[in-house]
Amino acid sequence: MKNILLVACCFIFLGNINGQDDQFSIIVKKSADWCPNCGGWAWPVFEDIVEKMETRNGIPILMHHSGDLANEVSIAITEELGGNGQPEFFLNSEIQNITPSNAGETIDLLVETVDSIVMQDALMGIDVEDVFLSLDGNSLSAEMIVEFNGLVSGDFSFGLYLIQNNISHNQEGQGEVLQPKLLTASFIDEPFGFKFDVDTSTIGRIKYPLTLEAPSTLSVADGDTEIVAIIWQWDENDNKTFFNADVWRGAIEQISNTNEVSLIQESLKGNILGNRASLYFDSTQQIENATFFINDISGRSVYTQSVSKLQEGNNTLEADVSNLTNGIYVMGLNVEGTLTTVKVYKK
Repeated sequence: MKNILLVACCFIFLGNINGQDDQFSIIVKKSADWCPNCGGWAWPVFEDIVEKMETRNGIPILMHHSGDLANEVSIAITEELGGNGQPEFFLNSEIQNITPSNAGETIDLLVETVDSIVMQDALMGIDVEDVFLSLDGNSLSAEMIVEFNGLVSGDFSFGLYLIQNNISHNQEGQGEVLQPKLLTASFIDEPFGFKFDVDTSTIGRIKYPLTLEAPSTLSVADGDTEIVAIIWQWDENDNKTFFNADVWRGAIEQISNTNEVSLIQESLKGNILGNRASLYFDSTQQIENATFFINDISGRSVYTQSVSKLQEGNNTLEADVSNLTNGIYVMGLNVEGTLTTVKVYKK
């Protein structure tokens, strides 16, 4: 699956922190579709964990280490977590000795641990906001926000992951079933995300607007998709351990590009200098499938250019107009049939 990485703005805003600063945990089931025990005794164990975490700050994640549902991200993370095989369970970065004979009491202890961790103050927070799917269904966007409290220092990284609950696949021991809480992709090319050197002078928040090429299996229905953000801490040997997390759940809104038209209309400027035409405008989100055009004063089209992607923030579109005679032209942008134009002069 090809990832589209969009980091249009990464700013640290100093001042008060008003975002998510809770302490979360992750509970990882390391699994494989061919593994009999993964679909045997470990299947109801994970179902029980998922149910018990619904009202807690624990985020269950199913990661396939091998088999048809494994991917580069799930393999990299489960290898970092360690262990000797599958199924295995991890609370944050610690392996849990769950077996068929002790599952009940071990899950109870896991729940108690998650509840005790949430009582601790978060030394660094992370949040997921502004989740939406483009109208054409090709791009899934989200904003990852990291909250720096000035309480820790060291090397950290911030990852954003797609979790799907609607993937039906054959599981040894279960047959064709939905794979709950399945990690299927990362919004960032590196499995552990963006690396960042943090010190106690780092206070405020940093925002990462990110876009992922939406998989064909993506569902916008409430409960089918989750997005998990994770802070990883690195040691001097580049070993990664869990630090904090956040999860977004809900129905994914499909946002029309026409929501951006009013901003484009306000910010649109253009000119022709020599034989180069330039169009400038702002957008608060990535826009798919726009058309840059130039018409003569009578309305006849003299130039068109299809634009597959316009980035969040400032945009500039340019055209060679050496073939045009001097005179007045109308230059503009067509977004989903809505035209925004500016009058320009070629001298």
